[in-house]
Formats: sequence, C-alpha cells, structure tokens
Amino acid sequence: MGSKTAAVAATTTIATLQVLLDFKTYVEKKFGPFLSKVLLCAKDNPYLKAPTEILEDCTARADDYFKARTNRDANPSPANTQFLEAAHIKAADSFEVLAKWVQDNCGNDLAVLLSFGFKAAKTSRTAATQLSAPTNVEYSYGMPGTIVFKCKAFGRGVQYIVECSLDGGLTWTMCGVSTKSRSIIASGLVRGKEYVFRIYGVNEAGNGKPWTSAAIISAV
Repeated sequence: MGSKTAAVAATTTIATLQVLLDFKTYVEKKFGPFLSKVLLCAKDNPYLKAPTEILEDCTARADDYFKARTNRDANPSPANTQFLEAAHIKAADSFEVLAKWVQDNCGNDLAVLLSFGFKAAKTSRTAATQLSAPTNVEYSYGMPGTIVFKCKAFGRGVQYIVECSLDGGLTWTMCGVSTKSRSIIASGLVRGKEYVFRIYGVNEAGNGKPWTSAAIISAV
C-alpha cells in the first residue's frame, strides 16, 4: 500500500458505501459507466490493492453485462432482455463484494474510499418517506426459470427489487430489478423448486417495506 492521505477523525466512521444502497437499481445509462469507472479506479489503485480474484470476477461479470446489453440492443427479444437483467444482477453482486472489501479495508479514510469511485452514504435521508409495502401484486410465469411480478405503482422514480428464499424466508437472494414501473422479473430460478418472494420499492429514503408472498413453485 502506498502512502495514504490524511485520515478522517478517528471518532468518525465512514457510513455504508452509497454504492451498496442504490447502485443495483441504476438504469442502463448509469450502470455501465459505473462498472467501467470502478474497474478503472480499482486497477493499480495507489492507496489500496484489491485482491486479484475479486477484480478478475468483477471484470468478467462486467464483460458479461456489456455482451448481454449488446445482444439485447441487436435483438430486443424477451429472452435477450431477461438475459440482460440476469447479467445486471450478477455484475451488481460481484461489485458489491468489491465495495464491501474496500469499506472493510479503507482504514476509515474517506479519500481511499473515493479513490475506488465509490461514494460515502448520506448520514440522513429526511427528504423522502419510506415506501409502504407494494399492493395488488400479481404474478405469471415467463421464460423458463422466470416469474413476472406486477404491482400497483408508487409513482415515477421508484424502482422495485424482488428477492427469493428457498428456506421459508430465513435467507434472501436478489433475483430481479424492475425495468418498468410495474413489472419485475424474477430470474435464475430452479424449475420445480418452492420459493417465497418479497418485493419492495426503493426511493431516496432507502428500501421500503416488503410485500411477502406465500410459497410459489417455479414452473415445471
């Protein structure tokens, strides 16, 4: 590690990275540039060297995302759109690992955190109100391994996250991000398995309250 810039006061704790709060819901015009910026900042970083295996995984997932987006742009079929959404989720998961590693190893130095292209979270989000749980939720089966959920929209600027659980809600995995105001595609499901799903909206106040489903069997 090279010489570090002056650290922030010892009594100050850097808040959770902003990237961990909202980057999974970035729209395409922001998500791609974000991935490229973080990789550029992470490689040969003068303050903190990230593990090779984390960087290699981030690079591979970013490449998969850009390839999926190119294929979707060339042929915007439902299948290519769903492949792109799955690639978005996998890239987001990979970059979240990097973000957590940076947060754990930045030595409470804001300059080091910023050098990776991440932002510190705002300590207060009083301008917006936490969203209530989605209502009027319906679902239908889409492509193999996918379920399409729809719910009553909260309004413009709100995105939705769908998570799934195979153990009755003890652990959750993100499996979809809305691309439209009311449509959220859960993908990567194992056909024939019984899942519980939860859906919540995301706005400036953070994650809203979740709607949770009864057990749903993925199409056989």
